[in-house]
Amino acid sequence: MAKRILIIEDEATQVLLLESRLRASGFEIARAMSGEEGLEKARTLKPDLVLLDVILPGITGLEVSQRMREEEATRDIPVILVTASQMKDLETRSKIFGITALLTKPYAFADLLGKVNSLLPPESAAAPSNA
Repeated sequence: MAKRILIIEDEATQVLLLESRLRASGFEIARAMSGEEGLEKARTLKPDLVLLDVILPGITGLEVSQRMREEEATRDIPVILVTASQMKDLETRSKIFGITALLTKPYAFADLLGKVNSLLPPESAAAPSNA
């Protein structure tokens, strides 16, 4: 059974690119375009992993992660913060808000896939693609 990744990102082009590449790597994908929608989908879908942008409409990605950590149903879901944000002390803030891993845009898809695979059980890991 394919592992499910929830992409919480407000840039449609970025969502489509990630969705296409991750599906090709064997993952099931769900998506949300705002912080609130992402949090609700994390609660209802209970994905195996969340890819999360910082700057979102409504609540920020950091707030989404913090709320996920406060709720029993979502607290153990790994969260990779994928962002172009140049926010001061982002790495420190990420730890405070419960982010599992951080990836700064632009990035190579192979780096993202490596982080995803490192956070999911070995039997669910997808093989790296030629990116």
